[in-house]
Amino acid sequence: SNFILDEQYASDYQARLTSLHLEQINQNEGAAVAAREVQMARQNYQAAVSSAEKNKSLSQAYDELHDARAIGRVARDAARSDWLRASAESAALREAWQKSQLNLAQIKKGSVEKIASLEQQLSLIDEARKRVSTQPILSPVSGQVLDCTARPNAVVEAGAPIYRIFDIDRAYVM
Repeated sequence: SNFILDEQYASDYQARLTSLHLEQINQNEGAAVAAREVQMARQNYQAAVSSAEKNKSLSQAYDELHDARAIGRVARDAARSDWLRASAESAALREAWQKSQLNLAQIKKGSVEKIASLEQQLSLIDEARKRVSTQPILSPVSGQVLDCTARPNAVVEAGAPIYRIFDIDRAYVM
């Protein structure tokens, strides 16, 4: 087995795995925060809609009172103004709610894509490690291994000697 490359692949695999776990944590936290923002925006919007509906009813009642000459134009206009202001606030809060929903969807999509990319990288590293670990290191001669100079995590240049081999076929006794 190519233990030098095996160690290198294991180290790279571990680094990518750590990145994957951190991204999953970030995705969960980011999505949770965004989901809370969506919920708060929805609640604010619903409260504004309720307020706008209440102000609309009041404005309509003030219109009837004004038509019956029970109240003046100033009171009716103030009620109508309150209704229009509440309606505008409701529309703005609806837009904020929609934006928060879009933000949540983007956070989820971005994280899913990044996690998929990291998982694909892990798969490729594991596949490469398996291919390398099953490839034998071949010697140009046959014989007995006397010494191995390569160590785990060592970087070895192509063609550099990593074993000393005793070639029995070339040996002779004097």
